[in-house]
Order: sequence, then structure tokens, then C-alpha cells
Amino acid sequence: MLKLSNYKRLWAVLIVGVIALILNFGLQQALWAQIVVTILGSLIALLMLVDMVKTLRSGKFGVDLLAITAVVATLAIGEYWAA
Repeated sequence: MLKLSNYKRLWAVLIVGVIALILNFGLQQALWAQIVVTILGSLIALLMLVDMVKTLRSGKFGVDLLAITAVVATLAIGEYWAA
């Protein structure tokens, strides 16, 4: 699986956020904005899950599980801006 650095993930989130803002508020295409954010949020959650499993295998613990749970929960209930 493609491993992205945190820097690249940040830029991906910012770019998709700007695209979603333009779609939602500029072009009045809320459905397309939700689709774009949901796809990226799911991808980031999957990448975080893979990183979390690697971290847990090394014996270290963090708040990654909470972050993944929050992203997945907000996507599941349709609050894509919160994701």
C-alpha cells in the first residue's frame, strides 16, 4: 500500500478541503463535495489503520485508535465536514 508522509497527507487534506468548499459553496454541488470528502476521509482512515497496526506491533501505543474511530464515525453519519 502507498505510504504517505504526514506532510503529504496534510496537503492532500487541505487540497481536497478547498475543492469541497468550492463544490459546496461556490458551485452549489453539496453531493459532490460530500463524495470527495468521504473518499479522502476513508483513504486517510485506512492509511491510519495500517500505521496504527504497525505501531501496536512494535509495542507502542497512541491515540491513533481514537482518531480513526472519530473519522469513521463522522463519515458514517454523514458529517463529512467534521471528518
